[in-house]
Amino acid sequence: SKVESSSDIIQSAGLSAPTVSRQTFIEIFNKTPRPLQDTLEKFFKNRDSRAPGILFITAPMGIGKTEAALLASQYMGAQDSGVLFLLPTMATADAMFDRVVDYAEQVVEGEMINVSLVHSMASLNKKFDDLPKILSDDDTVVMSAQWLRGRHRSLLAPIAAGTIDQLLAASLKSRRGFLRWLGFSG
Repeated sequence: SKVESSSDIIQSAGLSAPTVSRQTFIEIFNKTPRPLQDTLEKFFKNRDSRAPGILFITAPMGIGKTEAALLASQYMGAQDSGVLFLLPTMATADAMFDRVVDYAEQVVEGEMINVSLVHSMASLNKKFDDLPKILSDDDTVVMSAQWLRGRHRSLLAPIAAGTIDQLLAASLKSRRGFLRWLGFSG
């Protein structure tokens, strides 16, 4: 019998970093970019490499920060470690989850990608609950494996939206804290 490597097992479980196609803002979101988004797109197009890092965008509501951040993820290591959006409340995380799923459907290449909603009431989110049934246009299955829905495993998904307390909880000494750090490390 053939022995599978750990990377094969991770990939078959849908936990490997996503293969992300580089697309323009218009291709991803089907609308004209706002000035912030256009500036960010030009900035990243002029860089030679994909460099992971932290991007802070501080601007008033309605400027287009969310789409700018999703666009930036293509250039800042989504291909190497995935995408994680952390927000202050469960309500804002739920709203972001819908947008993150739409983004994943548009840019992820391959047969399957796991997307997770990471907060204590995630099971009450209808879109998250129905996620295994969602198919994108290019036949990439955007799903959330049942075993990823556990309390300590949801951060292992390559693409996720959740609440900031998930990151803060990782700083606490806990029995399964290593799983949080594994998830945050990509």
